[in-house]
Amino acid sequence: MKRHGPVAIAVALLLAACSGGGGRGAGTAGLIGAQVVALSGSWTPAPTKLGGLTAVASVANGSFLLHTAGGDRTFLPGANIGGAVPGRSPGEIGQLTAEQYRTWFEAAGEIGIRVLRNYTIHPPAFYDELAAYDRAHPEAPIYLFQGVYMVDEAAFLGSGDLWRADVHDAFLAEVTDAQAAVSGRLARTGLAGRANGRWTTDVTPWLAGWILGVEIDPAAGTENDARNAARPLVAGAYFRNTPDATPTERWLAEMMDRLAGLEAGAGRTEPIAFVNWPTDDPLRHPDEPLALEDQLQIDANHVLPTSAWPGGSFASYHAYPYYPDFQRYQADLQVPGADGKIDPYRRYVRALADHHRAAGLPTIISEFGVPSSLGSAHLGPAGRNQGAHTEAEAMQIDAGILRLLHDEGLAGGLVFALFDEWFKFTWNTIDWQIPGDRRSLWHDALTNEQHFGLLAMDSGLAGRLRLGDPYQAWQKDSRVLYESRKGLRELRVATDEAYVYLRLRFDAVPTTFALGFDVLPGADSGGLPGQAGVGPHSEVAVEVFKGGAGQILAWAGADPTTVYYGAARKFLSVNPADLAGGSQAWVPRRQIVNRPLQVPSTGKPLPAEFVDLSNLVRATTVPGSKQFDARGQLWATKTDVAIRLPWALLGLADPSSRQALRVATDGTISAVAIDHIGLTYSGDGATVEASIGWEPWQQAQWSERPKDGVAAYSAAIGDTIRSGRP
Repeated sequence: MKRHGPVAIAVALLLAACSGGGGRGAGTAGLIGAQVVALSGSWTPAPTKLGGLTAVASVANGSFLLHTAGGDRTFLPGANIGGAVPGRSPGEIGQLTAEQYRTWFEAAGEIGIRVLRNYTIHPPAFYDELAAYDRAHPEAPIYLFQGVYMVDEAAFLGSGDLWRADVHDAFLAEVTDAQAAVSGRLARTGLAGRANGRWTTDVTPWLAGWILGVEIDPAAGTENDARNAARPLVAGAYFRNTPDATPTERWLAEMMDRLAGLEAGAGRTEPIAFVNWPTDDPLRHPDEPLALEDQLQIDANHVLPTSAWPGGSFASYHAYPYYPDFQRYQADLQVPGADGKIDPYRRYVRALADHHRAAGLPTIISEFGVPSSLGSAHLGPAGRNQGAHTEAEAMQIDAGILRLLHDEGLAGGLVFALFDEWFKFTWNTIDWQIPGDRRSLWHDALTNEQHFGLLAMDSGLAGRLRLGDPYQAWQKDSRVLYESRKGLRELRVATDEAYVYLRLRFDAVPTTFALGFDVLPGADSGGLPGQAGVGPHSEVAVEVFKGGAGQILAWAGADPTTVYYGAARKFLSVNPADLAGGSQAWVPRRQIVNRPLQVPSTGKPLPAEFVDLSNLVRATTVPGSKQFDARGQLWATKTDVAIRLPWALLGLADPSSRQALRVATDGTISAVAIDHIGLTYSGDGATVEASIGWEPWQQAQWSERPKDGVAAYSAAIGDTIRSGRP
């Protein structure tokens, strides 16, 4: 499919503006509007009257229609927007400023995003700045899908009861507040973890619709259905249940009816949906290895608008191309397409859309994407894994999915997410991050969930201590650990919220050298790989070889993966002797991406899956370089070696409070306070010992930039909004 120059050029300008020093707020606001208009005509709202109500958007004949001056738009390309900057958690007061929102909206506009979806009520500045942006870009505004979050999800998970007062009534109150917030007539204070203040800006001229709720936990949802089997079907003025609706679907109908009533009272109507995901989809997946992933069915076809709600409804899914595993094993998803390629994700979203078309509902994939992280959490078909992608690869995959959704006749696709979020966790690293309430203070390269954004949120020194930069560029931001007049001339170190940085300068780089890192007090590996007695207390070793390749290894007795998934869980074959002090058993750094499973339809056993993290990524981290990779760990010249190691690969549980990770052979996980990391250098017959120290921190330093290859996603947006339906 042809790429469109104007959109790509706009993003290229944004890249140029932002790459100089990673500064916040850079951009080329105002350019994208003209290009969107050139591609597809004006996106100025052109609301229509339906049943006496004003509709910015509506659903008719199974299509989502965004009413604009350039015609009705039937496909909405966009992104989700989170609620926290690095170092902070969602809901913390004062972190999200008008300036920050202005930066994000300008960046979103430059990329070409036509709709942003939030998950909850944002601070007043969000709505103030969105309206200001849209007024300044009348031909290419950014529309809004407003979310309503479940205020006390923990109470629901603990009780399995959506009608419990602190779940039911709190959600109704949040629906009321959200409707008031978008209308610019809300005031509230004193709510911990939630937005407070006075909302005075009306953004409903750009309100494309609503997506209510959260992904329903299947166990809690199943319990809710059992507890509330006698609850009556909802026959509201605006939303109703079909006769086969489950209790969970009845609760959703009540909430949607309440919101519709509030909006109708304000003279408006627009499409309303609820959050769903493949775990709870209405389709059956007999090949799914995890029973919980196919236990509960929630169907938007059972929650339908009445004739009094002409805005209509749609089906909304968080659907990713790598999970659940039925995408890998379900036979009818493995059939080649017309192009001869097998694409289970395409067939899956097609099946979802076909199911809801039968009830006249369009389908929007309101979350999709892959992360540009060093680590991974799952393997997916067609190479769309949950991590281990370069930024350029991730952007290309996201662009391909957006086109796929458009070509399959869905109503929209909202990539997750506009920017990276440091507070996020994932299943295969959460147990290693101790204490969890400090997670947002550091950026973990192994946690894929922290790397989904179109905009990278880099750690404090990442834009200055860049692999591939001249040696002199490191002098200001690093300190000397060792220096001499021959051999290893100088060893420099620096630390930030994501990495330990090392710069070694030689007369000539040795053919091979090793670095040992002593992280855990009292551990005894016996020496670096192949070097008994050299760095005897090192638990992590880095070896650099001729030609600039490198690897990172761990002593088996202190490697979390080997101990926890080997000795404790038996997912790995481990020699108990290798876990003993002084054993000199060194293993590659690995990450689990799937536990042992079984395909229920065939009985086929599936072993645990691991990915190898031992080969250091050799790349520059200088934006614009042909060899750029934001995950880069190693770069070498004839006289210099630059190394950048993620804290988690060094065995830190929380670098911000100087705590290392210890996993006992019985599976017990704990954090150990340390005050430094011991460093041993061994090369050309010389041994150097030093110490890496750093100060704990309570605030994070960071910068943001468009990711490498974001122009590909921008081009995909251009394709979908110019070409219309195939």
